[in-house]
Amino acid sequence: DNTYAGIMEEVSYDGLITANVAWNNGYGKAVWGWGAGILVSSSTGTEVSNNTLAWNARSGVSVISQNRQDWPNVKPLAGIYVHDNVTAVSAPNTYGEFWGEDFAGSLFTTGQNNHGSNNRFWFAYPEDGHWRFSWNRNISYLAAFDLTPGEQGGSYLTDAQKDTILAAAGVPAAP
Repeated sequence: DNTYAGIMEEVSYDGLITANVAWNNGYGKAVWGWGAGILVSSSTGTEVSNNTLAWNARSGVSVISQNRQDWPNVKPLAGIYVHDNVTAVSAPNTYGEFWGEDFAGSLFTTGQNNHGSNNRFWFAYPEDGHWRFSWNRNISYLAAFDLTPGEQGGSYLTDAQKDTILAAAGVPAAP
């Protein structure tokens, strides 16, 4: 129930955000990739893993790169790894996972080693053309997102799997 991100790392190095539960966050800044359960903003060398995220305003996990003149030494944003998280989404046009930058930076450059894998997602509606993911553009289908470095081996949860995981984490089964 945080107004902005549930958990935020900003202009930092070598963060580890793991084994957290974050739900119902970000409704005070529900635009673009802001309003996330977990937000990695203008940081480098961060690992986000094994978190349970549900019912957040804009995204389960957001990785955002900005041209921050106040912290030039965190550039380039490299080595960000988002993996083995569970995200439940109830509203259309809410991201399961978001990677974005608001300038011509290097977040999406292959040599930067920014990537994701083995994340699991549950959406309250079928794949129908609404966007669900972002890797330098909005993406509507998990199979297409899996073709980007942003996700490899992603999968969807069944209703029963989602309910079991959320109950074990103490999260309501619905928003």
